[in-house]
Amino acid sequence: MAGLNDDTQHRVAIVVSYYILPAPAVGALRPSNTIDALVANGWTVVVLTRHAPSVVDYWRNRHGDRVDVVTVRELPKVLDALARFRNRLVERSVPAAAVQDPTVADAPTQKSWLWRRAHSIMWIIDTTKAWAFAVLWRMIFHPQARRAQVIICSNPPVAQQLAAATMSRIFRIPYIMDMRDPWLGNFGYMEGIRSRLTDIVDTAAQKWCANTSFAVTTASPGIARGMIADAHLPESKVHVIYNGYSGQAAKVSGSMVGRLDMLYAGTIYLNRNPFPLLETVDELLAAGQLDPSLVSITFVGDCHAYQGVSLADWARPRAIRDVLHIRDTVPRVELESMLAAANIMIVLAQKQLGQIPAKCYDFMRLGKESLVVTESDGDTARIARESRAAVVVDPDSRPAMRAAILDMYRRYAIDKTGFDFDPAAVARFASSAQIARFLELIETRLRGAALQADPR
Repeated sequence: MAGLNDDTQHRVAIVVSYYILPAPAVGALRPSNTIDALVANGWTVVVLTRHAPSVVDYWRNRHGDRVDVVTVRELPKVLDALARFRNRLVERSVPAAAVQDPTVADAPTQKSWLWRRAHSIMWIIDTTKAWAFAVLWRMIFHPQARRAQVIICSNPPVAQQLAAATMSRIFRIPYIMDMRDPWLGNFGYMEGIRSRLTDIVDTAAQKWCANTSFAVTTASPGIARGMIADAHLPESKVHVIYNGYSGQAAKVSGSMVGRLDMLYAGTIYLNRNPFPLLETVDELLAAGQLDPSLVSITFVGDCHAYQGVSLADWARPRAIRDVLHIRDTVPRVELESMLAAANIMIVLAQKQLGQIPAKCYDFMRLGKESLVVTESDGDTARIARESRAAVVVDPDSRPAMRAAILDMYRRYAIDKTGFDFDPAAVARFASSAQIARFLELIETRLRGAALQADPR
């Protein structure tokens, strides 16, 4: 294989990722941590990413000439117009909000044959795929591309995996397909306008990329299971590398006692339904089982409404009205202060069985206890239990929700004992530990490929 040589003094890795730091997107952390670790282990890294004003200077200041950032503009403008039109089609497919009962989802709507075909055509030629083609072009003609030992491509978006796989085929460079999100079964509200064409192309593209790669890494066991089943991969080819938390975890619990202060930071959308929790707290307040002077629930971020129902309007005639606080997005410094003041972190992860919200890891690092609202058999529930820093509640079990809230109220507001934080239990979810496993996988697979190429 052309990418495997004995020049250990100048090893080159190509990293393809639409998002890298300093972009604020959650998807930027995983590839950025990988770049840092590769440089620390003697690699020179060529990064292909979307054009952003400060990205080149950021990485030059961070690693000098050890990281060569190639920015690729999203092309062309006509595709942007098509993408905007496509998004309007998507918006028209969203079911109407369940105004009377926001906890009950509307029946799915079916779009006409014409809407589905129109979306399919624009989906084939959208800006993401045009960008991936431009990435491939830049990779092929980059001066260090043919000397690379490995290509690592981290989605989203998934279209860039096609560019990395094609580059791998052309120059016979080992390629790692890193799946932060699933390729299939992750379409959410777009399900209503997908067609047989989009499903066939997506399935074939995923299988081709997965079989081209020499290893597939995923951010959760659920994504791994999906890759094995959908792409017909041997289990030995697929490896779970959690995103994990950055930095050092707290040594002791970072939670105060004397009150029960719960905080949700982020956005409520798709299946992240806050009403099972809010209705339960409202019932307990109305029944006198919670003292409203000792309880608060704060939602900060894009949290004013869920499926068109205003949280403030819903709360106004209820017992929860003086306990529930809704805040707009705040500066990072202020958010850190709010996180430090709260003692229960709320995680909404309903119907997300194969994905793990980044917040789960962030709260582990803080030494905070989390209330994780998700199905008990999903990956989020499993790592929450393993961390010993979270209480998992099924959103459909109102008795379990009541029991969890009353238990937290007793421990924090009444008994003032909080919870026993176990640093050792969360240590395995540190991003440094996960990236170390990722680098070990790269080295092991490269050595194995080298032996196959030259068995002497």
